Amino acid sequence: MTAVSLFTFVPLILSLSKLVNCDAFDKALRAELDMASGGELRCFMKAALTGCTVLHLLILVGQFLRVKSGPEVFCIDLFLSLVMKHTIVFVFTVTFLLVWKLSLLRIDHLRDRIKLQPSDLAGCWPGFTREYQALVDLVDELWRRSGLSSAASLVFVLDLMLIAFGVAVAKADTQWKGWPLWLFVVSQACLPCGGLYLWARIHDACCSKAYPKQSLLSLATHHLGR
Repeated sequence: MTAVSLFTFVPLILSLSKLVNCDAFDKALRAELDMASGGELRCFMKAALTGCTVLHLLILVGQFLRVKSGPEVFCIDLFLSLVMKHTIVFVFTVTFLLVWKLSLLRIDHLRDRIKLQPSDLAGCWPGFTREYQALVDLVDELWRRSGLSSAASLVFVLDLMLIAFGVAVAKADTQWKGWPLWLFVVSQACLPCGGLYLWARIHDACCSKAYPKQSLLSLATHHLGR
């Protein structure tokens, strides 16, 4: 199953390569770092790097302790494949968090501008509309056109399938029950659960109809009196 998961990382690596060479991503990142919110982005990424490093090391050590009792040659090969897998997932996770935070900060900038604008000043909305269209183009470029969202969805689906596979194996093999099963489930569930939650945060920031969440849609509706 590790070999299968490594094979699915091919589109992920291609999407990351495309994103790194994306001019829109480079310009948006440089512009954000030059703004006052650049400090927030730097602090977030430092915390993300630290957290991802600790989490991946803990999972890797746990997985290695689980397989070290096997044949030595098999153990070495499996450990090397696990190191390769965790390296790829680490780079993907950090990149995913960077793109997510960058997208959310750009959305927050527009939300703050709308909040500070008097609701009776109708002439500001053409400018907000153009800014919103530019924001949509940027988010679309970072996620869909780069292939990052499609590759991430493929990885999330595979992780969920691996969880189902692990639970099925545990039903038939008592050695998998207990902490090995929970370690496997947690290690596979972190990525899809976290990724789907972060995507939901972007959707809420844009389209939530609940005014307390202060989404772009709810703010526009409130300002226009609808």
